[in-house]
Amino acid sequence: MNDIPFNDITSFGQQTMLDRKLFNISWILGRFCNYKCSYCWPYARTDNPVYVEFDTYIKTIDEIKSQARLNGFTDFHWSFSGGEPTAYKQLLDVIKHLDDGPLSPYQSVHMTTNLSPSISWWKRFHEHTSLLQRRSITASYHSEFAKETEFGDKCVM
Repeated sequence: MNDIPFNDITSFGQQTMLDRKLFNISWILGRFCNYKCSYCWPYARTDNPVYVEFDTYIKTIDEIKSQARLNGFTDFHWSFSGGEPTAYKQLLDVIKHLDDGPLSPYQSVHMTTNLSPSISWWKRFHEHTSLLQRRSITASYHSEFAKETEFGDKCVM
């Protein structure tokens, strides 16, 4: 630690957040998960699919953007997790609402998921996120429930 030139460091952080006015949102939509993995910690999942009303999600997105813009942020990175975020039936409509055109020059979405929805769902995800500048997924494989070949096909898709 004595060799670190602390007096010479002018900034520290993730490059994308240093280079742009990026507001980062990590959102746990709910703790419901369609899997019951034996190794999952109890507070990370529930059998109860409780979500807030769709309009509340939309108003929250709009309010987050409004307050962030008042503080000089122009770009947004949204990260969804849970439980299993794809279990929320209106997730694609929530994600589609993220895009507000030229008001946000850069928008990205990330999701941590077990990839349990069908290939057709993932095609709709692709369509709903097509106008965002970046989309990424952390695919979490759970051998107790997922079929390896099907999971691999979804990763390739």
